Amino acid sequence: MVFGDLQMVPLAGGLLWVRPVYVQPSVTDSRESQPTIELVLVSQNKNAAFGSSLSAAIAKLFPGFEGNIGDVVGDTPADTGDGTVTPPTTDKTPTDLLDEAETLFAQADQALDDHDLATYQAKIEQARALVQQAVDLLGQG
Repeated sequence: MVFGDLQMVPLAGGLLWVRPVYVQPSVTDSRESQPTIELVLVSQNKNAAFGSSLSAAIAKLFPGFEGNIGDVVGDTPADTGDGTVTPPTTDKTPTDLLDEAETLFAQADQALDDHDLATYQAKIEQARALVQQAVDLLGQG
């Protein structure tokens, strides 16, 4: 077992600590000696959890969490190449998307008031992606 680098992630006014745990194969062939991820350990405040993926560990740490945080290559929202992220397709209406975007913009404003620039930027990017998705849907109609 090999511990990966400990990562600190600002989250909801606190810190989330993330550390992957790898298994080093005992095979002597150099092509097969690449460590593979076995577990992900997460902790915040006095709570800790682990899982087979980042999403699974966070779901244990925060019961009720059902988000896809893209911890598998190819499992993330599409990058358009210009720094923006396109959210996955959805069955939501443009009105639903704009309502969600409005909520995200309000959360971004609160994060800015709290001097949390990382959260502000993330919320703004998410909201803009939802607005763009709504615009795209309206253009198809």
